Amino acid sequence: MKKFGVHSIIALERFIEATRDAGYKSITSALAELVDNAFEAKARAVIIDIEKSENGEITVITSDDGCGMKPPNCKSICSLALHAF
Repeated sequence: MKKFGVHSIIALERFIEATRDAGYKSITSALAELVDNAFEAKARAVIIDIEKSENGEITVITSDDGCGMKPPNCKSICSLALHAF
């Protein structure tokens, strides 16, 4: 699978509140939506990496090989959505 660079598209300090207000009741629901979107974009593989740092901070990274939006478009759309809150 092709490796992609990491592009931050989420304001982490507002992510939980924004996903909850958007209808996601949990991180599990948000991840399920990302996986569903990947398969709708014709992905053949989806990777979910979960890492816990020494200070207890948890990072979740999803990646796929679907033909979805390019990072600049996705960042713009996510920024617009987060500013609505």
